[in-house]
Amino acid sequence: MVAIPSLAAVATSLIVALYNSLPSQEARVYITSRGPDGTYLGNRLVSGKNNVLIRLVGAIRMLSQGNGWIDPCAFRSGDGNQMVPQAVITHHLGAQGSWIGLEMPMPFSSGRVYVVTDGELEFGTTGPSANGFCPLQEPSAFDTGMPSAHRSYGFMEFSVHGDELYVNPSLVDFVGTPLAVRLETSEGTLDAKGLPSDVVQLMCDGLHAKAMEEGSVYVEP
Repeated sequence: MVAIPSLAAVATSLIVALYNSLPSQEARVYITSRGPDGTYLGNRLVSGKNNVLIRLVGAIRMLSQGNGWIDPCAFRSGDGNQMVPQAVITHHLGAQGSWIGLEMPMPFSSGRVYVVTDGELEFGTTGPSANGFCPLQEPSAFDTGMPSAHRSYGFMEFSVHGDELYVNPSLVDFVGTPLAVRLETSEGTLDAKGLPSDVVQLMCDGLHAKAMEEGSVYVEP
């Protein structure tokens, strides 16, 4: 994880430069965020106490091709689960050696930058917005019934705490496309290197070796 102090309090936008160093024909990028957190003094009974301070999580949004935050539910028509149009939310990053720049308006409280190298990631809505909160269904490596679970992708997570911005490559949810991040300010740079490019094969080889050592069953993915 890397952090920039005192940025969130003064910045009106965050400039993101995305560079493709992977041997892929194209990478696609999707960015989600949540608006600034709010607080609400709720007059409800919790654990025998009234007037409990309840934190409201900001409404989820997606960065459009025009570099503005949009409500993913704004494109719904009718009932049921619906996909957010790819033409609105996809940022195209070219083949190896290509880069693009994106601008993320602030403030926000948290979010993710998804990168996929072998197709599209599906983002869906399970219903209309309720009180400004859109029920967005993000890609999950564990929902094998969705096409996105079978794509090679990864994501960065970012969050704002007080006046500090934190960014880190996610290394605990699942293993996918290897990502790294560098934050640059007038005071210098901070790096967080991700997993090696052949991490999936390394893990499979390690599991196979362990299975052979213990005489257990190893299923080739």
